[in-house]
Amino acid sequence: MTAEEGMFMRKFVLFLVCMILFGVVCPRVFSQFQRRLTQEEQMLLEAARRQAESERRMAELERRRNSIGKMPVKADDTPSLDKDTIERIRAFRQIDPAEQAKYAKFLTDDRTGMLRFYPDNDCVTPNYVRIDGDCAGFVPNSYGFSFRAKSYTDDYYHDIAFKGDEVVSTGFFSQGVLVALGDVQINKVDAASPGLKYLVDLQPDLNPADARQTAVKFSFGVNSDGYRYARRVKTSENTTYAARVVAYRIGNGLRPLGETTTTMEKRFISLSFDTRADIIVVFRIVKLEKSGPVTILWKELSRGDAPKIKFGKGEPLGDIKP
Repeated sequence: MTAEEGMFMRKFVLFLVCMILFGVVCPRVFSQFQRRLTQEEQMLLEAARRQAESERRMAELERRRNSIGKMPVKADDTPSLDKDTIERIRAFRQIDPAEQAKYAKFLTDDRTGMLRFYPDNDCVTPNYVRIDGDCAGFVPNSYGFSFRAKSYTDDYYHDIAFKGDEVVSTGFFSQGVLVALGDVQINKVDAASPGLKYLVDLQPDLNPADARQTAVKFSFGVNSDGYRYARRVKTSENTTYAARVVAYRIGNGLRPLGETTTTMEKRFISLSFDTRADIIVVFRIVKLEKSGPVTILWKELSRGDAPKIKFGKGEPLGDIKP
């Protein structure tokens, strides 16, 4: 074999090896690359799907919030407030630091607080806003509070609300019970203190009929062991109170929000945006000013899951209180 023939044979063998590699190894590598690319594409598609689903849910949540916010609630609801007015309201709610300092040790517990209220004296109605008499010092959105959510709130979601010379617990789809314990130091009150046993032992109702009967009972008041338990009690300075609030959840499925959704259905849908729970709280009125403001100290004693009430088939939805 000549040198030229040898060179040709070496090139031919190299060509065959390349062809074998291209036909066997390359497809395998390409197949693996294609499979890896497909997995990456699937991951990207899945991420995109999750993102789209998240955006869809957020859009639906915003739509529901807007729809609920626009629904009619009460004829005498306080009008919407601008940012500057809200800041002034917050300023009115502020407590004098010197006064707050008196209770600094008590307030170190994260389940305690100090609040200032401005009682609701029917100062705002659809037809007028009163600024005389008891309404001279009226501050909007400052008469009710939710200990569950730790925020000021309105008639529908409060745990306690100051109305005139009373403190009430009449939130929507909630069973609220109040008791005046007398002039006892709040830092010494616990679940075993006198007057608390009745609230601790109270069993939540699990159907609308029983819950309504219980609500009627507390609208008149119940006397037990020298204490009176009711939905409303008189306010008095240097008096400590206890409250048991069972903020129910609804056990029924609700129709999606739409054009035909009733006001009552919207009200129940709105509960999904509220902190529902079963709580026991004690609070003490440390200052009751003649001009209206009420300052309290409060302490949460217990918190449990919100029980559910389920309406029977064909039974109309409604609050549990008369």
